Amino acid sequence: MTNYLPITDQVCLLLVFLVGLPHGAIDGPLISNIVKSKISTSYWLSSYLLIAIIFYFLWSNSPTFCLSFFLVISVIHFGLGDIRNSPNFKKIVENKIISSVVFIAHGCIIPIVIPILHQEQTSSFFNLLGVEDVFFLYTLIRFLFVFWLFSFCIYLLYSIKNRELLPGMIELILLVIIIYFTTPLFSFTVYFCMIHTPRHIRDIYNSFQNKNVYKEVMIKALPFVIITWTLLGALFLYSTRVLNLTYDESLLQTIFISLASLTIPHMIFIDGFFERHTN
Repeated sequence: MTNYLPITDQVCLLLVFLVGLPHGAIDGPLISNIVKSKISTSYWLSSYLLIAIIFYFLWSNSPTFCLSFFLVISVIHFGLGDIRNSPNFKKIVENKIISSVVFIAHGCIIPIVIPILHQEQTSSFFNLLGVEDVFFLYTLIRFLFVFWLFSFCIYLLYSIKNRELLPGMIELILLVIIIYFTTPLFSFTVYFCMIHTPRHIRDIYNSFQNKNVYKEVMIKALPFVIITWTLLGALFLYSTRVLNLTYDESLLQTIFISLASLTIPHMIFIDGFFERHTN
């Protein structure tokens, strides 16, 4: 197995594997807690897994389409997550202009700004993920980057006049600095493991009036976390031993294709079903 990834990037992928990916495993007991009925729970869990499996296998036939789709839904998922966890959430959503620019500015910071500032390295990652038409992918990324830049500038002007928006603006500026001066995997890991995942868990915590129920949900999530780790470990071994992929290809494909596959049902549940039933 040939290994070209620097040790820092390998550590980043390990953190995504151990910390970032399992946060979606909480969805299982959350579904059970909200739905109550065993039949409905089975239906939701089966649908969740089926969507993830279909997308995973679809990637092997249409990697360019799947990665493009994943980038777009990541913009939506990250944007909604950051707005929802803003201390000034109610004031932001009251103003359509502010809510739109905050949504785009936060949503695009990772899936769009990273590829723009590190085109050569991210292009090689895209190739390792099976993407053949990188030109098409970057056409989409540049198109969305224009919206991000426009939204960022408006967001900056609003935050100067409205200090309540400053914390979010400062966070974005710090992320841009981190993205510019570090590797794509490092900046992605900082956001995914240190910002997105803790916010998601805090959002779940705040949704429970009875904190004992929250503790029960988190305990019930442990088997789902272990199953997730086990399946990803098996996929990695299958990629290296059976498919004879290189170490880098196996590591990146296992982590990111699995992440993309799980993000779709996770987003449907969290940004749709869960939010409707907790607000």
